[in-house]
Amino acid sequence: MEYSLSIFLVLCSIGTISLPIGAYYLIESLKKKYHKQKDTEPLKITNSLALWDIWEDYEETQGDKLYGFFRYRLFQDYLNPKDWYKEVKYFIQRGIRGYSDRDLWSYDWHLSKVIRDGLRDLAKNTHGHPCNFKTQKSWEKKLNEIANSFNFHINGEDDIIHNKFTELRKDKSLTKEQKEKEYKKVCKKYEKLSEKNREKMKEFVEYFGNFWD
Repeated sequence: MEYSLSIFLVLCSIGTISLPIGAYYLIESLKKKYHKQKDTEPLKITNSLALWDIWEDYEETQGDKLYGFFRYRLFQDYLNPKDWYKEVKYFIQRGIRGYSDRDLWSYDWHLSKVIRDGLRDLAKNTHGHPCNFKTQKSWEKKLNEIANSFNFHINGEDDIIHNKFTELRKDKSLTKEQKEKEYKKVCKKYEKLSEKNREKMKEFVEYFGNFWD
């Protein structure tokens, strides 16, 4: 019995040592085989047109996604005891004070998400409306409009600018000068929409005392 236990403990020790070593070599092999993303740091980009040269031939493959999963998600997040501690810490902080240290990294985004989801739930579950609204439907519509303004603050840049950048990057029919021109148009459009959205977000303050069920 003691002999079997000793063998078991030795095998566990070997496994404990070999797992991180094997994980390291797995990540490195995936990196060499699949990860072909160009490094922009050494290029010292001085103008935006250079970005189109950098990304012109890049296309994320399944290998890139596999490498990213093992490198950043599995071994850096899910199997990292340090992150387990942080997740528990952040969970407790949210329960005690309503926000965590991590939420402060982008506090406007965190608050926008809380307000957006809260207003949408309120619109679904409210049982009345303020006196200056004729019907409950009109109040529910206003709640959703305000919620959408905070959703734009969270996702607007990705939905408009980043998606357009990806679309232009893959378009082989345009020159980089044409791509840059189109991209600047989209950026100006986003700025105008952002300005209108900020005005819409002010309604949150205007109706602040009316957010009750």
